[in-house]
Amino acid sequence: MFLYNNPNFVEKDERGHRMYSAGMNNYYKFVCGDEFKNLKEQITMFDIEVPVGGMQKVELSHWKRSYIIKKQVILTAGYKCEIDSEHRTFIAQSTSQPYMEGHHLLPMRLQAYFSYSLDVYANVVCLCPVCHRQLHYGIDNDKKELMLYVYNERSERLAKSGIRLSQDEFLEAEQ
Repeated sequence: MFLYNNPNFVEKDERGHRMYSAGMNNYYKFVCGDEFKNLKEQITMFDIEVPVGGMQKVELSHWKRSYIIKKQVILTAGYKCEIDSEHRTFIAQSTSQPYMEGHHLLPMRLQAYFSYSLDVYANVVCLCPVCHRQLHYGIDNDKKELMLYVYNERSERLAKSGIRLSQDEFLEAEQ
């Protein structure tokens, strides 16, 4: 923890018989939830009335993207996951089709590094919700395997769209 590199904190912690570091360590364990793994019944002790927190205004800037491209990619894929067409999901109310999501292989946040738009058909894939979340939140080795598969399927199309990256550059950009 960065506090242990702070001489003022270390001096006060030693003077306080490690009271501050003990408190910080316990708070850290609480925040990480390690102690909650075996508290299925006891969690109900936190069911209390809590006052509403304050409203926070958040301003975001993001690159413009086309809803139409995502929709058409999903239609073209036949509402099947492009990682594994056997993946099943629920039927969406809005389309009466299996629920699928459009995913930009190269995230739109990287647009400033490219001369041509990343919001193009070649850069958007149709994914089931599990594969989509795996690409965003999965273990690095599992994500890498999926990205290698998609890169091999899409690299020529990406190049035709002006997005030319080696396999290593592609994998690095996704992180």
